[in-house]
Parts: sequence; C-alpha cells; structure tokens
Amino acid sequence: MLLHPVHFHPSVRHGQNQRSEALDFTGVGLLVVYLGDTCNFDCVYCDRDYIKHDIGPQNLLKKDDDEIIDFIRLASEQAEDLKSLSFHGGEPFLYVDRIDKLLEKIDPIIGDKVTYFITTNGSLIPENEWFFEKWGKKITITLSYDFNYQEVNREPINLEGIADIIAKYNSHMMFQFVIPSNLPNCFGEDTIAEVLRSCKRARCDSLNLIPLRHHRGKRKFKVLIDDIELKRWSVDFMRFV
Repeated sequence: MLLHPVHFHPSVRHGQNQRSEALDFTGVGLLVVYLGDTCNFDCVYCDRDYIKHDIGPQNLLKKDDDEIIDFIRLASEQAEDLKSLSFHGGEPFLYVDRIDKLLEKIDPIIGDKVTYFITTNGSLIPENEWFFEKWGKKITITLSYDFNYQEVNREPINLEGIADIIAKYNSHMMFQFVIPSNLPNCFGEDTIAEVLRSCKRARCDSLNLIPLRHHRGKRKFKVLIDDIELKRWSVDFMRFV
C-alpha cells in the first residue's frame, strides 16, 4: 500500500464541518505540521524569503492549536497505517514550547502508534535539553547537516554536543544532507570521508540525501539543475551512494 503524507499548513484552513465531511485519511502514513517560517539560520537554499514575499507569513497561531489536535484526532481514527507525525519549519526548536504543548494533547491520542519527527538545524538542541528529557524516547531528530559543506551552505553547529543529548535520552537521529550539486567535487572522496566520520561521531546510521536544486532569492531562485550535466551527475551520484 502506498502511504502518503498529509500536511497541516497555516495557508490552508479547515472548517470543522468541511474537515469531518471532506477529508479522507485512508492510507495516510505521515502527518506533517508546518509550524512557521521563522529561523535562526540563513542557509543558501532556504525558500522562506520567497514564501514571505510571494505567499505571505506562514506561522501557525495559538488559536490554531485546537484545530490541529482535532485534525490529528480525525486522522488517527481513520488512518490505520499512520506511523509518523513530523514537525517542520523554519526552525522547529524556535517553537519548542508550542511543540511541547501540542504533544501533551496529541500523545494521549496517537502516542502508541506513531513516531514524532522533528527536522532541525540542531543549533538550539543544547539549550532545550529539557524537551528530550520529557519526550526523548518518542522523538527522531532529522538533523540538517551538510558535512564538509556545512560552513558553505549554513552555519556550523556543535555536532558532538547535539549527538550526546540525543543519545542520553534514547532519541534517534538521522542526517539530512543537502548536496551542493553545482560544485564539481560534491561527490568526491573528501565528502565521503567526512560523511563517514560525522556518522561515526554522531552515532548515526541514517542519511537522507537531497540534491541542491537552487539558491535562494526573495522573488526568484537561481536554478542550479539547468547547468548540470545530468548523465555525469547521475554516475557520480551512484558512485557516491
């Protein structure tokens, strides 16, 4: 069975009658809550400036909480294959108090059947260790980390400190690597070696690879994929994998 995701997003509002009558969660395996576009990093590929300027601010409001919980309750009742609830941003740990309050209400509803995922740059994890003490065993962190391109694409972080906290509270972690596809050595031996070193340092055995498609822009992106020789890129990518 194909399990597909359903997003709860600030730009889409669901009235209660519409929600109960129109939404069908059959076959849904993943729910995604987009918390907002606020972030403490300024990564070269982020689309939040584009979203703010061309779509509008995308932050969930406190008054949305009951709607989110009702949305998740309905999904839980219908979706026998529901396995995951993921929080995205922006930077989710800027919304950590919000996530905590939502989980307090959501966990009694679906806590036995799902894993909670948080996609984060990791920088705010050390100052929010309390969150892992409370929810650690149920959390999987997807850590956006670009290995030897970390300081090229985004700000550096204390990888060992983050990994220690995640391990201390029996959470799980996977890396998310945005590969700078436009750079000729992006799949080279130096990158492979740094990936292996970092995975060992962080005690992490899962890696989500995302080829970089564009550089950010307030009104438009600089598209990189158009300038790439795809046949050569594909060969290099498969060799890297």
